[in-house]
Amino acid sequence: QQSHRSSKKSKYFVMSLTSFFAINAFGTYTHFHDNLFQYYPLPFAIDVGVGPSMLPTLTPDRGELYLRDVWSHRSIFSNDNREYERGDVVTMYNPYSQSIVTKRIVGVEGDTIQMFGEYASELYKRDKDDGGVPVDGRFNPPFCQTMQQEYLEEDITYNNGTTKNRVDNYDATMKVPPNHVWVEGDNPLESTDSRHYGPLPTSALRGRIVLRLWPMMSSGGFYRMTGERPSPFSK
Repeated sequence: QQSHRSSKKSKYFVMSLTSFFAINAFGTYTHFHDNLFQYYPLPFAIDVGVGPSMLPTLTPDRGELYLRDVWSHRSIFSNDNREYERGDVVTMYNPYSQSIVTKRIVGVEGDTIQMFGEYASELYKRDKDDGGVPVDGRFNPPFCQTMQQEYLEEDITYNNGTTKNRVDNYDATMKVPPNHVWVEGDNPLESTDSRHYGPLPTSALRGRIVLRLWPMMSSGGFYRMTGERPSPFSK
């Protein structure tokens, strides 16, 4: 009888482990497919930070783990889904690089955004080429330069009578189209984002980072993500 009980436990353990890996494998697969992701089986996911693009908000060199809210945005079982908002830190599938990345939403549908990034003019004044937009060979030229040259080559006349070609103006703007978001990294000098590939469809979003699970705060609690983007010029 004891042997039978032990066998049942082993069988239950193997079935549980198999189910766990199957759910995770399916969940990972759905992240790369917009139509399937709405069937993601879990309300939350745990993410690991990779790369420097979201410093100092996310610091992957410390082995940080984050809790991502998946359910409230994309559930097909709810009529009260939360809309994505400006300032949300989101995980998304980038169809251009075919990778899963984390960025911050800087603009939502109808917002007017700066194509070179909100810090571009100040970065240019600090001798950063192209307004601080880093070079990425996959996007050459980047979206911001392509759009600026295609649509904004007319001269600007200032109040003092001087003129400047708008191609050299890093304050060039555009409106975020319907059902799209504009995303940028909190570390603009080391981030490939909408400045390179343009606005992304909201269907590419995979949820919002809500908590840092590890390491915990000195008080022993979890660090809650805020919608406030840190300035790259703060010390």
